[in-house]
Amino acid sequence: MGNIIDGRLDLEKKNRNSTKTKEKILLTAIELFNKYTASAISTNHIAAEMNISPGNLYYYFKNKEEIIKEIFLRLAEGADRIWYNPELGKTEESLIDYFKNLASHMYAFRFFYLELNVLLKNDPELRKTYMERADRIIQQMKLVFAEFIRHNIMKNFESERERIFLLRNIWTVGQMWMTYSNLKYDNITPEIVNDGVWQMYTVVERLITKKSKIKIEKILYKLFPI
Repeated sequence: MGNIIDGRLDLEKKNRNSTKTKEKILLTAIELFNKYTASAISTNHIAAEMNISPGNLYYYFKNKEEIIKEIFLRLAEGADRIWYNPELGKTEESLIDYFKNLASHMYAFRFFYLELNVLLKNDPELRKTYMERADRIIQQMKLVFAEFIRHNIMKNFESERERIFLLRNIWTVGQMWMTYSNLKYDNITPEIVNDGVWQMYTVVERLITKKSKIKIEKILYKLFPI
């Protein structure tokens, strides 16, 4: 009986160590990708940074593409928690929190947005996953906007055409503002989040009701000075 228990404990310890190593690979990859771009970093660079052999890394991920796919899944899970927050759509504060949380989240995974076109073109499977998620989030966006309209925080769309293309514009600006900022500034610093908040707010500004606009902008100017 003792040998069985000892064997189970050893297996659990091994599994925990394995999980820790896989997690460290992903965190190291994100750090290096953010600093140098994913295009400039190989699996050998990641292994060297962790002081492990390339073979050890390949035990967890066959190649860099697998690492990037796993990072994207984490990126998407974190963003989904922002988009599917049950409070989103009910108050002006929830809109501000959305801008802030999403911009901060994108900064944490900034390499992905800065290299979006290259990463997706190089991996058709990742591109398919990304586009399916984009369609799903745009549908969720419709529900969120309906909530803001219902709570008199936003005005209704003037036409179905406006609704369709404005939602697409919001998604596009959200995905691309980091690239513009990267071209504008010498270095991407945490302060870039301020730009992201204002970029996203300005896209929807015309829809905000007068009363809510006053409240929202008072908070925005205080939290995100420009």
